[in-house]
Amino acid sequence: MTSAYAGYLAKNKGKAPHDEAAFREYLNTSQRELEPAGLTADQVFVSPRNGAQLNWLYGGAVPKNYFGMKIVAYENEKGPDGKRMVISTNGMSDFVDDAQLRVLFPGAL
Repeated sequence: MTSAYAGYLAKNKGKAPHDEAAFREYLNTSQRELEPAGLTADQVFVSPRNGAQLNWLYGGAVPKNYFGMKIVAYENEKGPDGKRMVISTNGMSDFVDDAQLRVLFPGAL
């Protein structure tokens, strides 16, 4: 899932997609990046943890968390633990509360 986003960044000099349509267009033309994970373009926008919508970073600088990871997506809804999963370009994930999410994605809530 994140390998496709990382691929977009690599092909676009580290710039995030302008919007969801630009990212979807890239996904539709880059099936080879999704095939190893058995994903479709639509599945890239759904959290594997709880089925909630995943919000990807668009049109801005890629923020980092305290581990130095490039955080590029977050769950639209909290999980049963009251936290949201955030995902980095290296495939790592973390679970953050609302305060941490606001730091990573100021317009998220």
